[in-house]
Amino acid sequence: MHSTIDVIKSVNISGIPTATCNTSDGCIAVGDGNGHVSIFNIDGELTGSYSVEGKVTGLVFIQKNLIVGSSLSGISIFSDSSKFHIPNSGCEIIVVSGVNFLVSDGSDSLYCFNPIGELQWEKKNRTYHSYLKFIGWLFSYRFRKWQYHNIRSKWEYIT
Repeated sequence: MHSTIDVIKSVNISGIPTATCNTSDGCIAVGDGNGHVSIFNIDGELTGSYSVEGKVTGLVFIQKNLIVGSSLSGISIFSDSSKFHIPNSGCEIIVVSGVNFLVSDGSDSLYCFNPIGELQWEKKNRTYHSYLKFIGWLFSYRFRKWQYHNIRSKWEYIT
């Protein structure tokens, strides 16, 4: 028999989840295929929501800014005080790079933005999609490895 994880709390969103990220205050942002982003606190209560045009392709939280990648409308940056939009030809992949974030779009271009949406640099007419996908996988692999090691160390400390 396979082990299962019991559901403690479930929430409703408007479509199929396509992206998630944690916020600095312990909430989780969930984007879906209908262009809606919902933010839930640890108790599963809806604390905020945003909409973008197209499917949400990526979510990143940097310095109190929620950065939302959309398949049609590009990048939108939401914060407590404002909403900012960077138009481009859609966002295929969004990846954190230090304090900045990288965006690969439908025109085979790579953009680097700071957390408030100012363009730092761009590279055009190259295929960056595979590269960013690999970088995202590499970071998630290293994070999973760190989590495993951290949990294992705590378990050994407890036992």
